[in-house]
Formats: sequence, structure tokens, C-alpha cells
Amino acid sequence: MWNSVTSVVKFLCLSVAVFLIAVTMPAHAVPVLDQEHNPFLNIQGNIGQHSNGFFGDRAQTFTVGITGILSRVEIRVFNRDLVATQPLIIDIRTVVGGVPTEANFGPNILETHSVAAALVPTTQFGFVGVDLAGIAVTAGDVLAIAARTTDPANFSFIWGATNTDLYAGGAQYNRVTGVPYGLNDGVRDLNFRTFVEVPAPGALLILGIGLVGVGIARRKR
Repeated sequence: MWNSVTSVVKFLCLSVAVFLIAVTMPAHAVPVLDQEHNPFLNIQGNIGQHSNGFFGDRAQTFTVGITGILSRVEIRVFNRDLVATQPLIIDIRTVVGGVPTEANFGPNILETHSVAAALVPTTQFGFVGVDLAGIAVTAGDVLAIAARTTDPANFSFIWGATNTDLYAGGAQYNRVTGVPYGLNDGVRDLNFRTFVEVPAPGALLILGIGLVGVGIARRKR
């Protein structure tokens, strides 16, 4: 009788120990490349001030493929001839009817980040990325990556693109001051990548494995 009670007490103690270890261990998320459009560049999208005095923005819509946390976006750009001095501003925007939302401030901007002009490649196109605080996404969601600047230089940054519709999950849009986003002929796509964090096996799985191990050890004794 005493041995049975002792075994039960030991089992409970080990269970509690495994549980405490499990719940205090971080369940790290793993970033996964979700969407990517990076074929050979054969066209470009200008970002900056137009010769007519209006500022021009670019945006690329994309369709989320993995449910998780959108944690990083990258766009393929370069700082034209070291012209740009003001930062490149990258937004993650909501989409209405397939079109990026307009306002530069407000709930339609899920996150906004600035990239110093000096960090944008100057000799050739390169991917420039921003780490996001984390946007919960579900497979099938449609969002937009928008790029803009307040730099007075003419066409300060250039975003690489293709003149064929190779990315089926979205399209390129552009706008100038006072004019809403418009589809850029419907066949062009800007080069970009998105990364989604997928939850790794967490504490409950660790706990389950630990309890199974404890049970096996008890049966052997």
C-alpha cells in the first residue's frame, strides 16, 4: 500500500515539474517565406516627386498564403544615383475592393516603417526589408505593401517590377497627390517578399511528451 502511495506521489511531483518547465519555456515562432515575386526585372516603378510637382507612390497587393503573424516584408528597390535624402516609407495597408486604401494615417495603415535613404542600395536593385511588430493574418487575406517618400528629388527611389502579370495574387498600383490609387495597366507586378511566423510546437506538446515519458518510466519500475 505504502509503495503504491509513494509511486502516485512521485508521479504527481514529476508531472508538476514537467508542467512548470513546459509553461516557462518560450514557444518560438518560425518565420516562413510566404509570398514572393522576384523574376528578372524588365521595368521599374518610380517613387518620389513627379515633374509636375506631385508626389508619386507605389503599392503592390498580395494574397496571404499562410495563417500566422506577418512579421516582415521586403521590396526590391534602389536609391537612384544617390538622389534620395529623405527616408523610404513602407506601409502595410488594408485593401478595399482589391485596391489599396488611401489615407496615410489611420486604422487602414496596419504598420508603417521608415528606411533611411543611406540603407537603400545605390548601384543596383536590392531587397530592403522592414521587421513588423506583428500583424495577424489568415490565408486568403489581401493586403498591400505601399512605398512613398517626401523627398523633393525627382523619382528618388525606384521599385523593380516586371511588365507581365507573373504574380496572380495581386497587382501593382500607383498614385499621385490628390489622385486615388489606380491599377497600373493590370499586368505589372512589383518585386517583393513577405514572411509569416508560424507557431512552433508549444508548451502543451512538451508537456504531453514529458507525461508520456513519466508514465513509461513508472510502468518499467
